[in-house]
Amino acid sequence: MEQSRLREYESKCVQEEPPFCQAACPLHVDARAVCAETKRGRIDEALKTLLRALPLPRIMTRLCEEPCKAACKRKELGGSLEMLMIERHCVERGAPPKPPFLPSGGKKIAVVGSGLSSLVTAWDLSHKGHLVTVFHGAHIGAELARRLPEDLDVEIAVLKKLKVSFYPIESGQSFIALCERFDRIYVGLDDPSVPGIHKNNENHEGVFFSGGADSYIERASQGRRAALSIIRDIQGASLSA
Repeated sequence: MEQSRLREYESKCVQEEPPFCQAACPLHVDARAVCAETKRGRIDEALKTLLRALPLPRIMTRLCEEPCKAACKRKELGGSLEMLMIERHCVERGAPPKPPFLPSGGKKIAVVGSGLSSLVTAWDLSHKGHLVTVFHGAHIGAELARRLPEDLDVEIAVLKKLKVSFYPIESGQSFIALCERFDRIYVGLDDPSVPGIHKNNENHEGVFFSGGADSYIERASQGRRAALSIIRDIQGASLSA
């Protein structure tokens, strides 16, 4: 068979493609695998599968706008799967996995703001062993605290176990001083308590900005992409490749 013909056949094969729902999810949760484990009654395994992709699970299983539902093939047979309810069931019923092993020698990262994107960035970086300090307004995650106070408290407790520190933003705190104290800085644009810190510092080396999306799931995704960019920057890898 000619190579062109072979490539034509290969292009039609979807065996290695992710499910539609997983491709539509900004965090790429493997909903098919979660459903399979849940169907078998293996809730602990379903939770482990979910947590491979989902940060702050108690918050995200409340706030996610479920873009997977629009892509769900089950809707053609009467209705999309209620993945948010399934995921919430796993979070509430599954046994929490053991704390991850945190490698030593992590960098010092400052996260300015405590909106959803900032907390996701802190979550991902702390799981990689970096020492994260979150600088917040009068209240940690003020917007989230108004909507989900109990769930937020649980997630903050988990972050603290991962050695994430929390400090209020001091009046007149110098942004340049932060740059001198930390190896990298993330500024979350979804926290209104951060007083315009991004306006004059967007070109400062080692500073990353994100979190301005309208939806919660996109803010979480932006926080994750920021954490990945910070990790790549620390490793000296390209940020544009």
